[in-house]
Amino acid sequence: MTQKPSKFNKKEKMFNGAFFLILTAFALIIFIVCFYIPKWITSPSNGRIIFDDSTGKIGDSMGGILGPPIALIVAGLTFLAFWMQYHANKILKKDIEKRDETILEETFENRYYELLKLHRTNIEDLRLGKDYKNRQVFHWLFVEYKFTFESILNLIYTNQDNMNSSYCGFEPTDYDKIALIAYVLYYWGVGPISSKMIIPQLKDLCSIAFAEDCISHLNMHKGFYKKKVSISENANSKTKAVDFNLVFSYDGKKKEERYKFRYMPFDGHAQRLGHYYRHLFLIVKFVAEYNIEIINDGKKYDYLKILRAQLSSYEQLLLYYNSLSSMGKAWNDQPNNFIAKFRLIKNIPIPLTSFAHDPRIKYKDEIEKLKKINIHFFEWDET
Repeated sequence: MTQKPSKFNKKEKMFNGAFFLILTAFALIIFIVCFYIPKWITSPSNGRIIFDDSTGKIGDSMGGILGPPIALIVAGLTFLAFWMQYHANKILKKDIEKRDETILEETFENRYYELLKLHRTNIEDLRLGKDYKNRQVFHWLFVEYKFTFESILNLIYTNQDNMNSSYCGFEPTDYDKIALIAYVLYYWGVGPISSKMIIPQLKDLCSIAFAEDCISHLNMHKGFYKKKVSISENANSKTKAVDFNLVFSYDGKKKEERYKFRYMPFDGHAQRLGHYYRHLFLIVKFVAEYNIEIINDGKKYDYLKILRAQLSSYEQLLLYYNSLSSMGKAWNDQPNNFIAKFRLIKNIPIPLTSFAHDPRIKYKDEIEKLKKINIHFFEWDET
């Protein structure tokens, strides 16, 4: 564990300036009492007491004179002992506080790295069809999300005479809105059960009629896949790829894209991504909300930079689009604002976001703020 800079690292001085000031004053008093008070008391010229047989023996007189200085010396030594004990207690208290802080930081680190280990385990357990596993799953998950987005554009293009803002519930060229609709469909999938969950979530994004059209259109793609796919008798062989060709309009231009899938698209990824994002959010929240007196903001950023280094480019892409959806809005909600605060998508490939929701626009304020101190929000802008 990296040694934490602390105000307790400075050597505690027992005999400091305050001690020597008090010691000087005490010595001055002793000096006056021992050398001037007796002379002042016994001086005949000043009309003071004259010590003779009538006043007692010389020993009694000297005892009376020297008693107070000796008592003062004893008091001084007592004060010295008190002073040493006082500072010893202060050092002990600070050592205990420092030890407690060290224990708390070690406890934090143990918990953090355990959560990080579980995160890696979650990734290792990911499977998509028979052919994709671990981190490569995220590449195909993003491909499918893009395919969902363009499938909706294909629906609009092939029915453009009917697809107006009144029917759709939004402007058909509002690509940011289409991307949000696509994410809901992609996340939950289309089928007898999931379709019932989709409609309520889409009611604020589009008309029910358009949502039903989208579900039917994606079910058509699923039916096409089922007809085309043929799985080898060898269970270990790769599944045959099924081609999809999409024609659509984007920014007023006709486009055509081709996709290949070795697994059933639009089957939904709530089970995969729901668990993955909940755990990822738990890690970030754990670090962000930890006692700032133990782990300051600078250290929190460093710890989450380690987490970010574990995320592939496609993981960061999907995290970004998840955060824009109703399922992942907690990432950007105040007071969390985790993605901007810790730059969790620093390594996102900007060109792959060109179809909708440009992150440079989404995080424009944070980008401008960091520019003033010569820091780039996105790694892509550093080149």
